[in-house]
Amino acid sequence: MFTRAPLRKLVLAQLAAQCEKVGLCKPGVTVQLGMVAAKIKGADEGKLVELFKRENWVFHGPAWVREQLSQQANTQYTNQVSTVVAKILLRK
Repeated sequence: MFTRAPLRKLVLAQLAAQCEKVGLCKPGVTVQLGMVAAKIKGADEGKLVELFKRENWVFHGPAWVREQLSQQANTQYTNQVSTVVAKILLRK
């Protein structure tokens, strides 16, 4: 569906309109596609970075995921699932 630019533009405009209508965002918001990938096969990361830059989409690869987990794991203990999971995943 999102390989066809006119349809993608229509769907994202509708999403923005619906979010504005129910108060989830301010009027005039710009919707942007993105992807977070914790693991990518071989040289595919470079191809994905190029594609996402060309399309003006947001891409966060494995290094970004590791950095975010590390930041979360280095915080003081809180009773939040995300903090506990980050600490478990990055335990030595």
